[in-house]
Amino acid sequence: MQNPNHLQTVPFEQAAKDWLADEELYHLKEKSKTLKSYADYIKRLNTVFGAIVVSEIHIGHIREYQRLKIKSYHPRSVNHDLRLMGRILKKAGLWKDLKEHYRPLPEPKWTPPRVLTDDQEQHLFEVAARNEAYSLAYWVASLTNNTSASGVELRFLQRKHVHMELDPPELYIPEAKNNYRERKIPLNERGAIQMQRILDRAESLCSTRPEHFVFPFRLHRGSYDPTKPASESWLRKQWDKMRKEAGFPWLRPHDMRHQIVTKLLEDGQPEEVVRAIAGHVSREMMEHYSHTRTKRKFQALQSISPKKKPASISTGKNGKGASA
Repeated sequence: MQNPNHLQTVPFEQAAKDWLADEELYHLKEKSKTLKSYADYIKRLNTVFGAIVVSEIHIGHIREYQRLKIKSYHPRSVNHDLRLMGRILKKAGLWKDLKEHYRPLPEPKWTPPRVLTDDQEQHLFEVAARNEAYSLAYWVASLTNNTSASGVELRFLQRKHVHMELDPPELYIPEAKNNYRERKIPLNERGAIQMQRILDRAESLCSTRPEHFVFPFRLHRGSYDPTKPASESWLRKQWDKMRKEAGFPWLRPHDMRHQIVTKLLEDGQPEEVVRAIAGHVSREMMEHYSHTRTKRKFQALQSISPKKKPASISTGKNGKGASA
């Protein structure tokens, strides 16, 4: 890193690049995912600050960034960006004065994810299973419900990540959306059935080599390119029709991940086991279900607590009733 004062005289894009290069010295190789996150934050910051000389950045620029990005990003993401920007400006010796006027965006209060009841879940899969037009959405929903693998994670799944020859079969989830979700998941009976159906479909679409994607990219006229992952809208049409017929217009593919995490936690599985299966689970969700489990344990213990019997009445010498 050059003299920190140098950062004041260059455009923000260059200062951020120099700062990131310096950060590489302080992260072990296995922590490189953190640097990838920093690079993403900087990429967004550059869309507004990139050409501005660092010493000319003022609080008005920062507030304008908040107004612009809140239209497309969650407040937490915008706050992440600006916290990193604060580190860069601090390195340049310019953050102290700006900090006095900076206010992070308020972040919405976390609410527990909406999940299906046992009856609703059964109804969803009954609707999905009886209509071949929903096959792909059904298999993916069921696989997520039995593995925790999200739609984004499945999009980037390659044949080499699936090991049906093992006992039990195993699914490897590489890094995709979240830095902390890389994991191996043994497939239960239902998960193995759905995974085999998905692999059979992949083979019919010319996905046969280890490096081919399990859900290949759909080209025009119904042909597929197995060297590319499915598009972001790969499930949209089937999913929308399936959830509407089932009567759950609010249901998203990612909600099936919430579904399995919820069931595991409510079943009393240790948090470390849930994290081993699902990867990163938010602190808020863990705290919510920790409270839920405590409440259910109390209710269970209350159910076996001796019931108070109505007080027996006897007549004492003074003729008044007395409690036994």
